[in-house]
Amino acid sequence: MVSNTSASPTWEKFFGEEADRATGSCTSPRRSLFLPLQLRVDHFQHLVYDKPDASPDERKAMWQEMERLYLPWRNYGDLPHVAGGGFWQLQRHIYLNAFYYIDYCLALTCALQIWKLAESDRSAATAAYEAPLRARRPAAFAEMVAEAGLHNPFSVGVLGEVLAEVRGAL
Repeated sequence: MVSNTSASPTWEKFFGEEADRATGSCTSPRRSLFLPLQLRVDHFQHLVYDKPDASPDERKAMWQEMERLYLPWRNYGDLPHVAGGGFWQLQRHIYLNAFYYIDYCLALTCALQIWKLAESDRSAATAAYEAPLRARRPAAFAEMVAEAGLHNPFSVGVLGEVLAEVRGAL
């Protein structure tokens, strides 16, 4: 497992003896374990927006499809509403903040690329992190990612490559 201080060596200045605990929650490759949950919700929303007239049963079937795709190990046992595809209704932000998770998925995919870079070249990782900040101008996401020298999370295969690195670290 990656040491937290390799990814965030300056955090000791801020957190003192608590640096390992603080950085562990932010820089750990274990953060990637939340991606299937996030991707399931955003993909479901795409399906629903693509078919706004879907019946309740069709929406439940869409949710079940997403659960099979992203969380195939999930088993709700004898809870009929959630086992039948109703769990999506518990996702409050689907109603209040559509596509809420996409920012987190994109940011995490980029952060994990920087984490991997920090393992071999801390100064290059710092430069990648700071590149979009130095631009001091509005920019599209893809442009900021390119300026940082990272791979665009929307590109085919990038998420798989990033997760392969994480898998190796875990």
